[in-house]
Amino acid sequence: MASYNLLGRDVEEVCSPQVHESFSRVDDIFYMPDLIRARIATESAHRVWQTWWTAPSLRATGRTAAGTPVVLYAHVKNFYSDGNNIKKAIEEKKLVRGAGILPREEFARLLSLEGNGVSVVDYVALKKSTNGVIRVDEALKHPQTLSFLGVSEEEAQALLRKHKSIYGANIGIYHFDDLANEPLARVLFLGVVNFNYYLNDNLDSDARVLGVRRRASVSEPVSAAGAPQKNFRVPTLEEVLSLGVNFVPNAARKQFETEVRALYK
Repeated sequence: MASYNLLGRDVEEVCSPQVHESFSRVDDIFYMPDLIRARIATESAHRVWQTWWTAPSLRATGRTAAGTPVVLYAHVKNFYSDGNNIKKAIEEKKLVRGAGILPREEFARLLSLEGNGVSVVDYVALKKSTNGVIRVDEALKHPQTLSFLGVSEEEAQALLRKHKSIYGANIGIYHFDDLANEPLARVLFLGVVNFNYYLNDNLDSDARVLGVRRRASVSEPVSAAGAPQKNFRVPTLEEVLSLGVNFVPNAARKQFETEVRALYK
């Protein structure tokens, strides 16, 4: 996969057919503010502007202890930044319209972090706001923008200026009505052109992230004579399947995945 030096960090692009696979394959992953700052710091020809990205930043809808409905945006480690929790929710069929049920105690914990990587937006104001394409010049007035980006207003202005010069005068700002009996959460999706700030609608969708790839630890094999032999590593099933996202046409993807999975049984 491609490697980049962004924000003074050497990171790789990792793409997988499932969000939890991508999250579990990297350390020092880019949250949404990292992706936004990377776009501010690069030119239009850079890969970071040329494709979509997923971040473990969270959008969660629920109620405060007083019963007030709110939507929070968390750019810190959270329940679903752990890929294992996403995988478990999928396996146990606990997704609700693509969103994951967030434990109440985790929702309360994130609310307590408001101002420290977490922003809280009034649910009613957000529900009444535009859900679709708007003019870039109006984006900062939208109740979701600053909370979603997770950066300062000055940085947001810099991003929007670049967006306008690269993508044009319009921008897509989308949100979901996830108010339910239990808090519901989604990770954030950063797209291209008019879908620049679209929220990932499924925790079981594919994902492209930036981070430091985790390396499998393989002990060095030794020959019968005691001499070290060359290290080698068999790629994991997830790594092979991830190749299909970029190189196998959608029409053949299902058959490709079926045959690859059979090889690993």
